[in-house]
Amino acid sequence: MSTSTGTSSGTAGLDNTTTTGSFVTATTTGNITTSTTGSIINITPSSTIVDDSGNQAATVILALLGGIILIAVCTKLLRDYANWKKTAWYALATTWLNWFMAVSIVVLIPVDVSSTMHASCVEEAAKNSTDGKYPEDCEEPWVHFDREALVIIWNMIYWITYVMCWVIVPVMQSYVLAGHFHWHHRMIRAVKENAIIYGVGGIIGLILGIWIAAKIGIKDPSVLIGIAMAASNAYGLAIVILLLGYGLAEVPRKFWRKTDREGLLRYYRYKVFVHYEQYIEAEKELENAMKLVKKHDDQVKPGDDYRQYIDVIVSKCPPQYKNVLRGEGDIVLEYGKLVSLHNRINSALHNFNVSRTLYESNLKRNWELEDIMASNANRDHTIHWSFPKSRKQFLTPIVPYLNTFEWYWKIYCETWAFRAVTVIAILLSVSVVWSETTLVIKSTHLSIFYWLIQGPANTPYFFQLLFVFIPVSYIAYTAYWSLFQLRIFNFYRIVPKNSDANSLLFSAYYLARIIPSMTYNFLFMVGTEISAFERVLGQIKLTLIGYDLNFFFPLALCLLCIGNVFNLYSRLFYSCAGFFKCCWKVNRYDFDEDWNDERIDKGKEIVAREKELKREGALSIDRGINLLQEKIAPKAVKKVKNWLNFGRKNPDKPTTGKDKFEMVNLEEV
Repeated sequence: MSTSTGTSSGTAGLDNTTTTGSFVTATTTGNITTSTTGSIINITPSSTIVDDSGNQAATVILALLGGIILIAVCTKLLRDYANWKKTAWYALATTWLNWFMAVSIVVLIPVDVSSTMHASCVEEAAKNSTDGKYPEDCEEPWVHFDREALVIIWNMIYWITYVMCWVIVPVMQSYVLAGHFHWHHRMIRAVKENAIIYGVGGIIGLILGIWIAAKIGIKDPSVLIGIAMAASNAYGLAIVILLLGYGLAEVPRKFWRKTDREGLLRYYRYKVFVHYEQYIEAEKELENAMKLVKKHDDQVKPGDDYRQYIDVIVSKCPPQYKNVLRGEGDIVLEYGKLVSLHNRINSALHNFNVSRTLYESNLKRNWELEDIMASNANRDHTIHWSFPKSRKQFLTPIVPYLNTFEWYWKIYCETWAFRAVTVIAILLSVSVVWSETTLVIKSTHLSIFYWLIQGPANTPYFFQLLFVFIPVSYIAYTAYWSLFQLRIFNFYRIVPKNSDANSLLFSAYYLARIIPSMTYNFLFMVGTEISAFERVLGQIKLTLIGYDLNFFFPLALCLLCIGNVFNLYSRLFYSCAGFFKCCWKVNRYDFDEDWNDERIDKGKEIVAREKELKREGALSIDRGINLLQEKIAPKAVKKVKNWLNFGRKNPDKPTTGKDKFEMVNLEEV
């Protein structure tokens, strides 16, 4: 039986713990201890670091400027993706905070690496210096933070994300998903759900811990804390690898597809048809849910104990609820049933708004791309937009010049810009995959970023910052973009202007969850030692059944990228979906030029028809008309303010005489 040794320094999750065995090995070395006299954290540096004050004013100014930019970026993202009017303030605040910490590593990692290399240079020079003079090769970088300040910042980020991921965000997700009518009932439900999850997980973890302890002979229970930390880091690193495995292949492909406008237009037309189908389905579900609410509304009279709950549900219904003349469905007046009905109307309304938003955004993309392609030979050097955007009043004198610049950019420059960005993205993706994969070679450093940052002698600190900032920004962008592209049925989906609170919190949870693992992985890739981050988290090494996961995960990244480059996973998925097509509906689009689908042609018809209706006042979805079954003759179109009236101008009286619409089958047009 293998032996084990373990020591504990009294830190919550940052203990100096070492276990050895054939099953699991977790090694962490950190230097953070909690004072026995209070709650103040005492930081003991692992080595003597010399930090000079330097140009503190420039550092403070740059720090403030970077903070303002990060705040602006996170606020803009939240403004673009969240529905500020319908999302609770606490969900918005939590999401913003987690997004801010996730974006901040793009700035913190370069500063940490640069400060670490400067401190190492000074320390090494101090050892070899005889006169005690400050060496020129170790000139202080123009962006320089005190090492202890960086340790405090990393401590704050680590522990805030830790509490967010394990306590606040899970409870908040359960709270926003609960359909109860009182806040304390929702809170009780959220606490119960998470207590059950953590209870089951704790029992399973305890059983595994006892089994591992018996298997490899652990006698000190504190050693299991190191194993738990190692497992947590492995989970976060696995998420990072999965996100990068998709993003590193898809981000360059995304930019490249924008260079083919014909293919992109076909894809937009296809998406219009798909989203219109989804909109029709969501509309039917919303209508059925409102009919059931109407049935409850009619039968529950004022003064009834359940009337207060019915009023809450009715208040959540959209304005078109007044068009529902008769309720349908079976009702059972129980609190639990009303909670389910509350959840159903919220979910149906959210799916309806999401499908509408996606449909309208793809219509706009189609129209804009068609206008650009149609303006290719315009002699006035102006793009004739079908629905021109109004410009600011102060720009009126230079509008002709702006229109000319816009035409040259869209016609000549934009596609070449996307080609250039594609080449840069490909080079960065290949560099990241190569640098990750070569980590399995322990005898030497083959990482491209290692040699760019630490290889050349006397490299100016500006270029060191740049060589760290670019790959870190690209890695963060690909990982975060992949998470935003993910969709888990109707549970999680990030949609511009219509992401619900649960989806925002889900993204906030996983962005915060991968911060430590992504930071550690990058520092491991560039070979930076004794950084401020490593002084906080320590050097984490994972061994599972004899395999070092720090080197196994990069190989998994390589395999994932290869599979995504050649579309192996999508082909396998669509093959399985085709096999089970009797019960599984899948929308598939292939960017191959020879690939064709009738939905592209139907999407083209819908785009053209919606353009006519838009010019006459409103889209079909604002008129209550199903373009998959019927079409309005242009002369008979009536401008209707209510955006869902089930095909009638006035929902309170029958459609007769002049109000009748001429119905035409799309297939006959």
